Amino acid sequence: MSHLFPLHFQIPVIKLDQSRNLKILYAIVVLRDLVNKLAFFFVPLFVYQVSGQIFFLQKFNLTDLQRGIVAICLYFFLLRITTFLSAIPIGKLIAKIGFTKIFFIAHVLYILFFLSLYRANTYPLFIFLATIIDGLQINFFWNSYHTLFSKSTYKKHLGEDLGLLHFLLNLVTAVSPAIGGFLIVLMGYESLFLLALLLTAIGLVFSLLLENKHSLLAPSWREFFIWLKDRQYQRLALSFAGEYIHSGILSIWPVYVFLILGTVDKVGFLYTFSLFAAMLLSFFVGFYIDHENLKNLFWLSGGFLSFLWICRGFILTVWSIAVVETLERIASNFHWIFFSALLMKRAKGDKDLSFFVYRELILSIAAMMLWVLVAVLFIFLPNWKTIFLLGAVGILLTVLIKDSYHRVE
Repeated sequence: MSHLFPLHFQIPVIKLDQSRNLKILYAIVVLRDLVNKLAFFFVPLFVYQVSGQIFFLQKFNLTDLQRGIVAICLYFFLLRITTFLSAIPIGKLIAKIGFTKIFFIAHVLYILFFLSLYRANTYPLFIFLATIIDGLQINFFWNSYHTLFSKSTYKKHLGEDLGLLHFLLNLVTAVSPAIGGFLIVLMGYESLFLLALLLTAIGLVFSLLLENKHSLLAPSWREFFIWLKDRQYQRLALSFAGEYIHSGILSIWPVYVFLILGTVDKVGFLYTFSLFAAMLLSFFVGFYIDHENLKNLFWLSGGFLSFLWICRGFILTVWSIAVVETLERIASNFHWIFFSALLMKRAKGDKDLSFFVYRELILSIAAMMLWVLVAVLFIFLPNWKTIFLLGAVGILLTVLIKDSYHRVE
């Protein structure tokens, strides 16, 4: 990975190592993030806009806003049930057959996911087929990616590796939301899903180049429940739950922005602006994570992001959205690189696959509880301020993660 050395003016010098698997992994995850910011970013908006065509939701006396939010909640709830039930079996399969075949399966599933969304524009119930497919591919792709990244990087350089990765992701995907919004307005959601399908197919080709070099210990339900009994792991689990609560509420934030701006393309352009504003910071943050004690800044960034969630409930203009989005991106680049570095340090060891599989189980439990709560709140108390307050609580929970290494046996 990258090695950054401070010069007289603290200008970083990049030196990439020769890990073939890591370079391929970079290509795979950059393509995946491109697809996510290009197309998956708009999936909640897509579900919201077609919710009026879902027949069983039409039977309830709900406003368009309530029906759309309930449809989104149902989408993510079913997704996470699928992820929860399949996590251990897929984890065992990863340990048995290795990364190359698993990444291939993950990309095939993601292609099927976008095909289902393509059909859902005509037949809305295909959304729920897409949900199940997405729930499965999460376990195939992300548990494999995190485990391989953990095994392919050195602990003392994790911040640098993650900083460089975030920089590459921001560099490649900065214009994606704007392009995605433009395609939707110009040619409809179908064109966006087909483009995402094509990019995923390219990622599939890269996945075939990976080498299976690592032996893996399989996860189990018994071990998961043993880990849950440990107090240090319970604290870590709460930080995972906070991570999902924040990202979950963030996934419906574009709906709120859409209701203010009125068009999908404006939502995309606004997100592109905020991504460019924060892009360079992530490159420098990773270096200092490995060389400075930044725990206090990590906590401060968490508090600041929590405060921004509260501010979102009072936003009513384009410029106020732009300011909050830019500030959020800048603070997030530091907060999440630091969080990811601590996460990877905690995961390293012979049970890293189990660590990430159990993390997905905890994320799924938090997700199911969150989406039930959001649906109930929007049915009985449709207030965006209350929803954004959940995002603020989620961010505060993430600072519970500790950098001390602990492994439950």
